[in-house]
Amino acid sequence: MSRTFIEVFQAEIRFRKIKSAPMKKTLRYVIVLLLISFVTNAWFAVEIFSQSIQFGKSYINVSKPNGGTFEAGDILEIRATIALTAGTVTRLRYNDTLPANCTYIAGTLKTITNEGFTYFTYTDANDVDSGNVNGNFIRVNIGNAAGACNEAAQGNTITNAGTLANNMRPSFYKTTCIRVIAYQVKINTGLPYGTSIVINAGNFRYNDGAGVASSSNFSAYTLKLSQNLSLCSNSIGANALVSESNGTFGSGKPKDRGPSALVPLPYTYKTFTANTPNDNFYGVSNNTSGVYTTNAALSYPNANRVFSVWDIIGDHTGATNPLLGNPPADTVNSTGGYALIVNASYQPNAAFTQTISNLCPNTYYEFSAWFRNICRRCRCDSTGVGATSAGFTPGAGNDSSGVRPNLTFQIDGIDYYTTGNMPYTGTWIQKGYTLITGAVQSSFTITIRNNAPGGGGNDWAIDDIKVATCNPVQLLNPANSYVGCDTSKNVTFIDTVKTYFSNYKYVQWEKSCDNGVSWNIIKNDTIAFNAIIGSDSVGRSLYNFVPVYADSNCLIRVKAGTTVANLSNANCSVVSSGNTRLVISKCSILNIALRNFDATLENNHSMLGWKTDIIIDDGYFVVEKSTDGLHFTEIGTVMSSSFIPGELYSYSYKDMAPVNNLAYYRIKASTPGGKLYKYSEIILVRTKADKIGLISFTNPVRNELNIQLISNKPGMIEIDILNLYGSTISTQTKNIKRGLNMLQLNSFPAKMNGNYFMRIRFEGTVINKPLIKL
Repeated sequence: MSRTFIEVFQAEIRFRKIKSAPMKKTLRYVIVLLLISFVTNAWFAVEIFSQSIQFGKSYINVSKPNGGTFEAGDILEIRATIALTAGTVTRLRYNDTLPANCTYIAGTLKTITNEGFTYFTYTDANDVDSGNVNGNFIRVNIGNAAGACNEAAQGNTITNAGTLANNMRPSFYKTTCIRVIAYQVKINTGLPYGTSIVINAGNFRYNDGAGVASSSNFSAYTLKLSQNLSLCSNSIGANALVSESNGTFGSGKPKDRGPSALVPLPYTYKTFTANTPNDNFYGVSNNTSGVYTTNAALSYPNANRVFSVWDIIGDHTGATNPLLGNPPADTVNSTGGYALIVNASYQPNAAFTQTISNLCPNTYYEFSAWFRNICRRCRCDSTGVGATSAGFTPGAGNDSSGVRPNLTFQIDGIDYYTTGNMPYTGTWIQKGYTLITGAVQSSFTITIRNNAPGGGGNDWAIDDIKVATCNPVQLLNPANSYVGCDTSKNVTFIDTVKTYFSNYKYVQWEKSCDNGVSWNIIKNDTIAFNAIIGSDSVGRSLYNFVPVYADSNCLIRVKAGTTVANLSNANCSVVSSGNTRLVISKCSILNIALRNFDATLENNHSMLGWKTDIIIDDGYFVVEKSTDGLHFTEIGTVMSSSFIPGELYSYSYKDMAPVNNLAYYRIKASTPGGKLYKYSEIILVRTKADKIGLISFTNPVRNELNIQLISNKPGMIEIDILNLYGSTISTQTKNIKRGLNMLQLNSFPAKMNGNYFMRIRFEGTVINKPLIKL
């Protein structure tokens, strides 16, 4: 009895093939079709074919090669990549539709390499070549036997489509053919900010090795036009990105830290070895050597380098030189900061994403990160010869780095900014832009994704990701303290707001009479920015009041916000550079001008001098001295009649006690019996040459940081708060006067408890002190 038995087995096996350095990982799919037929005389047939194909859709902003947002008039080059690693595809063609609100730039349809070099060009017409632009539609027939293209007649059919094999050119190490179809469009002029541009999906269509019709299944991108604002030019607030150690990826002793929850699939974590992380993988490391070493100066190629060519580096956080970054960590004897290292592939996948809450409405934020192209010798020329092989042809300018990283910054899935192609420089570079939240917006999701094709290159490090408010500089005058009498005389305080963005126009004057525990609103105001200093707008708010003795020791401060509601939110309002303390006395002031009060050191003794415009009949000057600037003791008296003749009445006094490190002095001019008197300013004498001296400061600090310092001259100081890695969290500018200054940072910029540093800078003098935040 005869019997027929047919079984069909189909299996797909996926494996990764690691190529020799500097070649990178490819995915290879092997499909085995096994057909077994049993008849009277049994027969056995096996057909095996292998094929690997990858796709990517990306674009570059030609008008902003160094990075920027999208604006009307910008030229975009749209790129679709096909990479065939094994086997052959037939009936290959590409179809696309031009994006709305854009105009095609005639004569720009072409095939380029994955590095952007032109391989061959097409005419736009439906003539003998294999490319055609027909109104809003584009078609290219690709590969051997590709015939003349007529998009109107052919549409997306197989007519005149070509054949592509993995050993054709442009070649990647003679095993992969990479072709990129590219064309340019111009965003129409006159479009307002907020206009969306949709980069349509487009598709490669082909028959695979089994003859099955397939396509690339691209997705569309949405771009949104926005003003091309630079990074924050004034002070910057705390980082709203609190995950991953405020975007720094933390630090530790292990060379490879472990995966990050903020890196989405398909990127997958791998530790550093001679050939990993490879395409579509990432690492988090403080030392990027493949075989451990701290020697960043090894030759190229070298077995200690990943793929023999990657840079050996550390992270960026807190680097003394932000361009050079930190050296690779010595993980045997010490710890080091981590950075995220990405080996990008052909697909424009997201490499980092995070939802950020508690944002301030109608507020400008800087969205930025530091990047580094880590592959100096990753190029493969179009003939398939790599940068470390004989016969290699370098790119323009003798460039051998390969595909340059190009990253897109997204907000809520919309593309707003691209970094531009980042060449290999051996240094870090900061990229980013400034955005404004909506009128009621309090959260968004940030994403940084690859926007360059794969192949040799497109390997990069990222660190110090930041989303932080762009704060104005706000100065209150008088600064620190107001000293006056309980009189009917009107006094005016002035708050000056200096900002690049003129939306910090709402201000609120507040007074506290319990040393800052609670604050009462004393005036609301709206600023008109009617002056320009450099690129900043400047506006002022005035507060007029009559000093009364009951307000003595109270504090005055001013808050600025971008909305009235933000003034009530401590995280969304900016407090003036310091509180001003009211020192009001029931006094009768002596009508005398004390001028040119100064001191010099002679053999460690202070020589004091001052001048007046009148002589006090039977009056005198009391010389007072202090070691802390607060508590003064009388050390001598100079009679008013003991002047040195001249245009003004001059006086002098020598302190017979030597100065031990520092001393504070002031002069009290008085009539007989002290019925009328007036104090001079306080001056500091130091045995060192420093221009300022730190007397005391709050430590540990919970929320309010009080600083007491003395200065030899008036001016403006900068107070930085830094984390343990040396990264600046915030910078505040304060006006100081000559003499004693009481400064206050009302809201400590770091929210997390721990160890920090305070750095005070003034005209070349730098004071560093450790801080503990509780």
